[in-house]
Amino acid sequence: MTNSAESGDTGILAGYLTEADLADEFGVSRATIRKWKSLGEAPTVTRVGRKIFYARTDVRNWLLSRRLGA
Repeated sequence: MTNSAESGDTGILAGYLTEADLADEFGVSRATIRKWKSLGEAPTVTRVGRKIFYARTDVRNWLLSRRLGA
């Protein structure tokens, strides 16, 4: 599933990823993303009702925080 940010849309969800998008970006399963989230090891989430989104800026910051030897 690709959100509006992937299709070049400038809508309100531009700059956000769904759980499926995030899993695709990292080449892991959605179950892995959920496991990371349950362990407190996933990027910060934005909740809208039952929907979960990941801001690309939060994902980048999370990824940078995981660098080793920096």
